[in-house]
Amino acid sequence: MLKVAVIEDDRPTSNQLAEWILAARPGIRVEQWFTRDEAEAAIAREDYDLVVLDIELGRERHAGVAIINAINKGGRGTPVLVVSAMPATIYRSIMKALDAWDYLQKTTFSESDFVDTFLEILRTAHDREHGKTNAACSDELSLDPLRQAAPLWRGKRV
Repeated sequence: MLKVAVIEDDRPTSNQLAEWILAARPGIRVEQWFTRDEAEAAIAREDYDLVVLDIELGRERHAGVAIINAINKGGRGTPVLVVSAMPATIYRSIMKALDAWDYLQKTTFSESDFVDTFLEILRTAHDREHGKTNAACSDELSLDPLRQAAPLWRGKRV
């Protein structure tokens, strides 16, 4: 069973994201966390297939950055989808540099945008886990979508 963490301090938003996830893939186990401390403890003890994360949690403006660092430190390669009200023009590149899969700015995306992005992350993570790659990419420059800061040339990290 797939397990997803939704880390969002606003309960209505957290519930909406959880509902969209469950509607897109019934049977997924969704765990919701509302504070940095709860989220970091859960990430340390659980193995999530995907994390949906807000950057600002309560009064901590960049709690999400610390959580992404904790995820990366765990070494599991857990994909992260950042969903935040912070301006995408500034934060998208920062989140990608931290190896987040993608960044969706609240109020600028629809349910279908979220679901499409979410399902694409799950597909790519599943394929990567099971050694499926695009054969055409093995002879050229490519980007692992879960580690976009790590370009590959002929299958080797540059």
